[in-house]
Amino acid sequence: MALRDTLKQLLEAAQRFEVKTPQYKRIESERQALREAMTHAQLVLSVQESVKMSDKGSEGSLRSIPGGRSGKKGK
Repeated sequence: MALRDTLKQLLEAAQRFEVKTPQYKRIESERQALREAMTHAQLVLSVQESVKMSDKGSEGSLRSIPGGRSGKKGK
Protein backbone atom coordinates (compact mmCIF):
# COMPACT_ATOMS: atom_id res chain seq x y z
CA MET A 1 0.00 0.00 0.00
CA ALA A 2 1.40 3.39 -1.00
CA LEU A 3 1.94 6.13 1.55
CA ARG A 4 -0.79 8.22 -0.11
CA ASP A 5 -3.30 5.38 0.26
CA THR A 6 -2.31 4.86 3.89
CA LEU A 7 -2.75 8.56 4.63
CA LYS A 8 -6.17 8.57 2.95
CA GLN A 9 -7.24 5.52 4.98
CA LEU A 10 -6.04 7.13 8.21
CA LEU A 11 -7.81 10.38 7.35
CA GLU A 12 -11.09 8.59 6.65
CA ALA A 13 -10.87 6.67 9.94
CA ALA A 14 -10.10 9.87 11.86
CA GLN A 15 -13.06 11.64 10.25
CA ARG A 16 -15.42 8.80 11.19
CA PHE A 17 -14.05 8.81 14.74
CA GLU A 18 -14.39 12.58 15.08
CA VAL A 19 -18.00 12.52 13.88
CA LYS A 20 -19.08 9.60 16.08
CA THR A 21 -17.25 10.57 19.27
CA PRO A 22 -19.48 12.43 21.73
CA GLN A 23 -18.40 15.96 22.52
CA TYR A 24 -17.07 16.22 26.05
CA LYS A 25 -15.34 19.32 27.35
CA ARG A 26 -12.55 17.24 28.87
CA ILE A 27 -11.46 15.90 25.47
CA GLU A 28 -12.17 18.97 23.37
CA SER A 29 -8.46 19.84 23.06
CA GLU A 30 -7.76 16.35 21.70
CA ARG A 31 -10.65 16.67 19.25
CA GLN A 32 -9.24 20.00 18.08
CA ALA A 33 -5.78 18.47 17.62
CA LEU A 34 -7.38 15.68 15.58
CA ARG A 35 -9.22 18.22 13.41
CA GLU A 36 -5.98 20.13 12.79
CA ALA A 37 -4.16 16.92 11.86
CA MET A 38 -6.98 15.98 9.49
CA THR A 39 -6.84 19.42 7.86
CA HIS A 40 -3.08 19.08 7.40
CA ALA A 41 -3.47 15.57 5.92
CA GLN A 42 -6.09 16.86 3.48
CA LEU A 43 -3.74 19.66 2.43
CA VAL A 44 -0.85 17.24 1.89
CA LEU A 45 -3.05 14.93 -0.19
CA SER A 46 -4.41 17.85 -2.20
CA VAL A 47 -0.97 19.25 -2.97
CA GLN A 48 0.35 15.80 -3.84
CA GLU A 49 -2.56 15.23 -6.22
CA SER A 50 -2.09 18.68 -7.80
CA VAL A 51 1.60 18.00 -8.41
CA LYS A 52 0.77 14.62 -9.88
CA MET A 53 -1.80 16.15 -12.24
CA SER A 54 0.55 19.01 -13.13
CA ASP A 55 3.33 16.57 -14.00
CA LYS A 56 1.01 14.64 -16.30
CA GLY A 57 -0.20 17.79 -18.04
CA SER A 58 3.21 19.35 -18.51
CA GLU A 59 4.93 16.19 -19.68
CA GLY A 60 3.60 16.53 -23.22
CA SER A 61 4.51 20.19 -23.49
CA LEU A 62 8.05 19.60 -22.21
CA ARG A 63 8.72 17.14 -24.99
CA SER A 64 8.64 19.96 -27.51
CA ILE A 65 11.20 21.99 -25.56
CA PRO A 66 14.85 21.32 -26.46
CA GLY A 67 16.26 19.22 -23.65
CA GLY A 68 12.75 18.46 -22.34
CA ARG A 69 11.69 15.14 -20.85
CA SER A 70 12.05 13.26 -24.12
CA GLY A 71 15.82 13.47 -23.64
CA LYS A 72 16.36 14.90 -27.11
CA LYS A 73 18.41 18.06 -27.39
CA GLY A 74 17.65 20.82 -29.83
CA LYS A 75 20.13 22.25 -32.27
